[in-house]
Amino acid sequence: MSTPSSPLPPPPPEPRPYGHKSPGLAVLFSLLPGLGHIYLGLYQRGVAFFAAFLAALWLADHADLSGALVAFVFFFTMFDAHRMATLLAAAPPGAPLVSAPQSTFGKGNLTMGVVLLLAGALLLYSNFYPLDLSFLADWWPLGLILFGLWLVVRDLRGKTAKENVQDGPTV
Repeated sequence: MSTPSSPLPPPPPEPRPYGHKSPGLAVLFSLLPGLGHIYLGLYQRGVAFFAAFLAALWLADHADLSGALVAFVFFFTMFDAHRMATLLAAAPPGAPLVSAPQSTFGKGNLTMGVVLLLAGALLLYSNFYPLDLSFLADWWPLGLILFGLWLVVRDLRGKTAKENVQDGPTV
């Protein structure tokens, strides 16, 4: 007396690999900066590139900069869209699109909070007592220098701390 065997259900379909996104189409869509990344599913990256493009346009218009920054952002967006499409095509089926970042919410927000408070207070004051901030058009590269310096110092401190942890305490 044998029991009738039920047929096994078909295996689930394999996840669709990321290779179905065309690098050529990503570059074509990137003629509007950020759209190629949105096509690839990289929404935050696409919005960031679009914002960078708008900021470059604004700087070129208001800070008397040449269009070199606009051209750089425009072409970099296209190159990056092609690179990301190629990397996604090489990803194995079922691999996560991006590794899950560690949450940094609530860590290191003091600096950003102070910057926002100062900027808001300055802009509010300027609404009632107009300030001449035209000098900022000449001094904005100082912000890039300070930010770069902060990144270098932070990286060097991180490497020093990592070396101290690897060496261990000396006896």
